[in-house]
Amino acid sequence: MSSDIEKLLRGTRQDIKNAAEKIETQFKELRKGSSKDGAYRALRLELLVMRQICLSLQEQKHANADIYCDIMSTMLPVEPQEGQSRLWKAHLDSVRFIHHHFAHQNLIESQRIYKLINQEECCLQSETDYIIYLGIHLTHFEYLQKSAKVAPSLVSTMEEINFCVQNVGRLFDVMLKQAHLNYHNLIVQLNELLLIKRSSSFHKSLATLPPTVLEKMVNPMLKLLANAKQCQPDFSEYLGAFLALLQIDLNSPKQLELQFGLQLLRISRDLFKTHSTQTYAIELLYYYVKLLYLKEPLANFHSVYIDICKKFVCFLERKITADQAKEQWFMDFIITMQRMQMHLNQLDSKKPSFPTFWQHFKEDGSADSYAGHFLLLQTCVRLAVNVQRSPLAGTCISEGCKSVRRHCIISLVNSALCSCATWEPKEADRKNKSYHKPLVENLIYGMEIAKVMKCMGPDSPDLIRFIRFLAFLVSKVAGPEQWCLIQPLLEPLKPLLSLIGAEYLHYLLRRLAKASLAFCPKPELAICLQATYIANQSNALAMRSLLCLQYQSAKSGPIVDKCLYEWYKLNPIAHLTRLTEAQLEQFYDMNLSVILLLFSTPPSTLAQSLIRCRRTDYHWILIARHMRSDKDMLVQCQELCNKSRRATLTGQKLSRMENLCAGHACAHLLLDALEAQKIKASIRDTKELELAAFFIKNNLMDFNIQRESRLVELSVNVVEYFGAFFRRADAEPLESNETAIDWEALIDDGITAAVSLSSMGYMTQADDAWFLLLEIGKLLDDRFTYLRALTYFLSLNRNSHVFRQLQIAEELEKSQEMLDDLWPQMTQRFYKRHHTIVMLCLCHMAYYYAKIDCKCHAQLLIMLVEDLREEFPERQDKKDIVLITLQTVKFRIVKHQKQCEIIPKMSPLRLLDTVQDSVCKFTHLSSVDLGALHLLLGDLVKEGTECSSNRLTERFSFSNILLNVSIQNGLAFRAVEVLTSWLWTNLQMEDLDRAQVKLSLIEHLLGIKSLSKDLEQPMQKEIQKSNLKMIADEYIKSQAGAMPKNQIIPMMQQVEPIRKQASLEIEDTHHLLKETLPPTKYQLQCYLSRSDKLLIQDSEQLQYIYFTIGCLHARLLFLKRENYEQLDYFYEQASIWLKEQQSRQQQSLHSLPLMLHMQNMNYLRKRNKIQLAIAYGNEAIKLTSDQPQNYLIDLNYSHNLFSQLMGAYSELRPPSPLPVAKIKKVTLRRALTYNISPEEKLKSLTTLNPKTPKFTIYSEQKKSPPLLASPEGEDDLDTCQIIEIADTSDEENAVPLKPTKSAPVSTRKGRPPTRTPIKPQIVVMEDNSPPKTETKPTRSRSAKPQEDSNEKLSSRSTRSRSAKPSIEICEKPPSTRLRRKVMGEQGQQLEPISSRRRNRDL
Repeated sequence: MSSDIEKLLRGTRQDIKNAAEKIETQFKELRKGSSKDGAYRALRLELLVMRQICLSLQEQKHANADIYCDIMSTMLPVEPQEGQSRLWKAHLDSVRFIHHHFAHQNLIESQRIYKLINQEECCLQSETDYIIYLGIHLTHFEYLQKSAKVAPSLVSTMEEINFCVQNVGRLFDVMLKQAHLNYHNLIVQLNELLLIKRSSSFHKSLATLPPTVLEKMVNPMLKLLANAKQCQPDFSEYLGAFLALLQIDLNSPKQLELQFGLQLLRISRDLFKTHSTQTYAIELLYYYVKLLYLKEPLANFHSVYIDICKKFVCFLERKITADQAKEQWFMDFIITMQRMQMHLNQLDSKKPSFPTFWQHFKEDGSADSYAGHFLLLQTCVRLAVNVQRSPLAGTCISEGCKSVRRHCIISLVNSALCSCATWEPKEADRKNKSYHKPLVENLIYGMEIAKVMKCMGPDSPDLIRFIRFLAFLVSKVAGPEQWCLIQPLLEPLKPLLSLIGAEYLHYLLRRLAKASLAFCPKPELAICLQATYIANQSNALAMRSLLCLQYQSAKSGPIVDKCLYEWYKLNPIAHLTRLTEAQLEQFYDMNLSVILLLFSTPPSTLAQSLIRCRRTDYHWILIARHMRSDKDMLVQCQELCNKSRRATLTGQKLSRMENLCAGHACAHLLLDALEAQKIKASIRDTKELELAAFFIKNNLMDFNIQRESRLVELSVNVVEYFGAFFRRADAEPLESNETAIDWEALIDDGITAAVSLSSMGYMTQADDAWFLLLEIGKLLDDRFTYLRALTYFLSLNRNSHVFRQLQIAEELEKSQEMLDDLWPQMTQRFYKRHHTIVMLCLCHMAYYYAKIDCKCHAQLLIMLVEDLREEFPERQDKKDIVLITLQTVKFRIVKHQKQCEIIPKMSPLRLLDTVQDSVCKFTHLSSVDLGALHLLLGDLVKEGTECSSNRLTERFSFSNILLNVSIQNGLAFRAVEVLTSWLWTNLQMEDLDRAQVKLSLIEHLLGIKSLSKDLEQPMQKEIQKSNLKMIADEYIKSQAGAMPKNQIIPMMQQVEPIRKQASLEIEDTHHLLKETLPPTKYQLQCYLSRSDKLLIQDSEQLQYIYFTIGCLHARLLFLKRENYEQLDYFYEQASIWLKEQQSRQQQSLHSLPLMLHMQNMNYLRKRNKIQLAIAYGNEAIKLTSDQPQNYLIDLNYSHNLFSQLMGAYSELRPPSPLPVAKIKKVTLRRALTYNISPEEKLKSLTTLNPKTPKFTIYSEQKKSPPLLASPEGEDDLDTCQIIEIADTSDEENAVPLKPTKSAPVSTRKGRPPTRTPIKPQIVVMEDNSPPKTETKPTRSRSAKPQEDSNEKLSSRSTRSRSAKPSIEICEKPPSTRLRRKVMGEQGQQLEPISSRRRNRDL
């Protein structure tokens, strides 16, 4: 070849095309003649051109492959030259190189090259030429296989594949014809290119070919091997070829039909006749494989197989010496047995191997066959220790593992394990341990080998196979005998558990736990295995379900003595299951939560087990919550609280979990303290005047407010610790490795603290507790906790400092979304307590909307609750907490509104009676009912007392119930509040004896004065009573002067409370004295300032209760006419203190200012300080209108204050000298004729009526003359509150009662009553019509008294009065005596201000 062509072939594409043309021209010239010289020159030119093409392809210049193919088509075919074997070999090498490059680049030109090669005659001029041809065919076969995967539907590709395989068979035929060639190492080259050295995927590709095509390749090869007698046979190479053909047989569509491997073994028997040991080994292998290749069942299969197994064992143990066992051929033989057994026991494949063989093992009498099989494998395992290396062994995927011996042993053990897994022994065979003994020994030895292998890990195929077969074997356990075979494997299995992947470990542990539960004779071992299985659960829900099932099914036995976590720790294989700290924490937390869920009080042994295994103090405190009666737990809780308190005092900052533990510990101590202070005594059968004796009799002298200071401290600590934890938990996310927080326990203990504070009456601290629960419920999306806390704030009728912090509009919007989602589902789901929480929230939400004047919304919510409650059959016809709350809400709305559109035609007292009846018939339906009722009773006592006292009625049922509950629960402060309300009622009714009893009890409970001092000397009271009588007599004589004796009684009656409606005895005159005994100076000062820091300075609420009691005590002293000097000082200091508290706005003062102003006005009027009384009255009137929107006061406060103010104005005017005509009195329906004050009644009768009117209430008054003026003036100037009496009936057509006829007061004979002109002071109330002043002539002495001098006024007109009437004073000419009258428009009440009126409709 000229240098020009060489340069062109190395140039550009155009140069290569030019070179192709020149090459074509030269080949045409060389082929014109038929001389040998031309053929030789053509061969040389072809080699030179292909050499340049190979160099170009080596430089990755594949872009010109099509031109190279054109050049090759010009040069090929080439005629082989005899005697030029070197040139022919170079030609074949060049062709193979070019074809290899094209095939590996997936170029279609490879097919053109392959066709050109096949056009040539297959000429073998040397002993190695067949290797080149075989390589070309197999390379093209692989290329076609890749093309078939890309386009498997092409029929032409499959035809080319079959053609390629058939060409290999033609090559073997050519080799058979070349008898003169001696193919040395033929089996080695076949293994290298076609058989054992090729991959399993290559063999599978061959096996998928049609059997006829495959036979055309394999049969010539077998003939070639059989005729190659001149070759030195290599035992290992033939074993390798057998394994390759065996794999092809197994993967063929018709399994074992071609039997290529069996044919090769038959050929090998003849090749190794001269080697006795190898020949016997081949013979045994041949007959063993022949049984595997059976196509039809064999009648005497078991006897034949047992015989072969025995011969194998005998050969391996007796005929193989120690030196022979170390020879290479024997090591290869053991590897062949191992790989053959691996193919035999492929049970996990989709298509089982050797189905006919395994079918015989399912027949009866197969136990001996299994025993022989296990013995054969055990023998192979024993001899496999000599295996050091083998070309037939597979390669390990781990680079660090080079041990062929260990992999061989593990594979044989897996085969034995798989064989046993397929065995289903009969009942008699299960008890025969000799059958399984070889298997157990194999498994133990195999596990000992596996634990030291470097390649063993979660991804190791041998370990995965072993675990799967072992788990399958465990699943086949059907009796205690079979379990006894598994139990010895547990100890050597321990090291492997740390190497197994999580999936397969879970699979194995599940099988072990299930089998041990049913058949393990040792319950402790079974529990350990079950605990290990549950601990390794990755799914938390599955773990919880298994734990619940385990604890529920084991009510007795060893599991109750220890928790599953401790059993897991006791399990010898537990520490090798590779559980992380987080998994162990989760397992313990799950154990703890399940035990606390299933056992309200866990057994002591189980609780102690949990405590022994606890990982943190938080676990211990959760256990302690469920063991309230354990004294040791209480001591440890106290130590924990003390430790936290000391750390806080020293300035140390507690961690989140320490705050949480301290909070739970305080809650535990709180519950114990609440239970410890309960009292078994009851006041149900105790009379009101005997309450003090009840305390003495039941040894309640230590029952005071100081006693519950520890309860308050514990409750506040719970809230503070939980608040510190919650603030940090909200600000900092909880880490994944931290202990799981039991939020339900936190909420329960938080509710315990909140309910305790609310029940005890410490509302400031309770507000903080409920606010914390509100925030927790919002964060956790705990709807019922959130609604329960919000219900508390919506029910408040006071100005709470926490309520001002709430964004109430946002909270209401959020709660309404929850309620809209909840209430339609109430009847289908949730518990009764959830039903109660939702309906109570709706009730109090209606009350809140009514307070802010959203009446329609409030009315709709009330109707919704009523309709919703009717949907629950268990609540119908029962007085449950929902009904009581609903009635209470209606009562509050009516009490606070003049014209109630939500609850029409109902009076507050009527509603209060309804609530009272419902409370007496209360039915408990859920766990939250009692707590809600106690809180509601606390409010009802205050509000009911306020309502009834302002209307001069008595409703003691709420006070009786709550006082009894408070005493029995040891709640001193709540008892003080109840007694305070009761005291207020007694004072309003001017029942001074009962009021004194309440005051003594209150002073005892507050620690002001011991109750025992009043009862130690009962005889001194009798002496004091007689002394008081003597003092009273002297006082009456000094005041009456020359007044006749029969006028003493009327004088006493004018200051006696008209509310009692009873005659006054002479013995009770000590109540009229101003100062009977020398009092302690300024004894009321203790209510305004005390040195007791615990009671006063640290609690604003206690300051207010002290102030309230001080006001009531002052009222009692006023009604007793005692200690006026200290009353002056007290009211002055009380007003200053009240103004200071109002300026702080830290706590709602409720009705304290109004009560103080009313009492102060009474007192100032008595002291003739009218101007100052009027100032207080105007200030009080202003307070009634300046109340915040979310706090409403009783409507009667404004009416009573207005009446007091009118009385003060009337007293301010001087008496008029001119006579004034009597104005006709207009009174309410059913008003009594005696409902005016005693002095006014006597004055009016003496002045206007010549005859003494009848007055049936006081029997002494029938014979008494008119009262003379005392030196100090009139004694009773409306000192008691003005109270109106109206019809309580809600029916408009009710028949009014006739007024009672007043009895005329008798006068002295010969001394007619003095007629004094009276100046009328007319107080005009603003209304729609202008005020009118009317003056009528004074009635003559002889005129008869009218039976009903007052016009009837309906209650409807009374309700329609304006809320804030203005006051005008019209002066008339002076008169000799003072008269007070009220004049208004038609239909309004016109009567003296000093009259005693009771208005029960307001």
